Amino acid sequence: MNKKLTLILLLVVVFVALLHGKQSYVKATSDYHQKLQPYVNVLNQLNEQLGTNYAFLTEEQLLSANKDLDEMVSYYTAMDLSEFMTYILNAHKSTTENNNFMYNEANRVIVSTSPINLRAYTKEHRLYYSLYNYLFISSTVFYADGAERYSSINNYGYAWVNYPYYYIYDFSHQFKDGNTKVDCVFKCFKHLDEYLIDLVVYTIPVEFSAGDPSY
Repeated sequence: MNKKLTLILLLVVVFVALLHGKQSYVKATSDYHQKLQPYVNVLNQLNEQLGTNYAFLTEEQLLSANKDLDEMVSYYTAMDLSEFMTYILNAHKSTTENNNFMYNEANRVIVSTSPINLRAYTKEHRLYYSLYNYLFISSTVFYADGAERYSSINNYGYAWVNYPYYYIYDFSHQFKDGNTKVDCVFKCFKHLDEYLIDLVVYTIPVEFSAGDPSY
């Protein structure tokens, strides 16, 4: 009997602790949102003026980026509202200046990796949109009938050194011309700064060729 009573009491204590933790988290989250609200208001006003759709990272996005809400709140509340407005306008100017892709050979870098066998090997095709930032595909390529051809797209992704950069949320591809070329479509959001994102979906098409030279 005493064992059962002890177990029941233990379960009650655990439940109360979990409930308190959840309530504390909700309250903390609410407090953070309250602190950010003046900045959200300014951001919404600027979005209307600029015709943009800028937003702060969500808690889920912060988590995936190994950041936390407290860091973001501290980052923005260190600015007064006038400084924050200047910060957003500068981010807007930067992203506007870096909004165009130049589809030419100078913007493609293909890197060969180790051979798979005598006829097949992997290649990485990169589409640079700034000096260091790029989107890429990794593919298996083979040689047949006098030409290099795609066997498969093994991976895709993005790399970045500075802001703004494109974050891929969807990707599709279609081989053509006997698998000697591939049409790729990257669908992306743009990160303007550490905690600021552009919610407009950017659709970025590019054609790669299996026979493009390596650099």
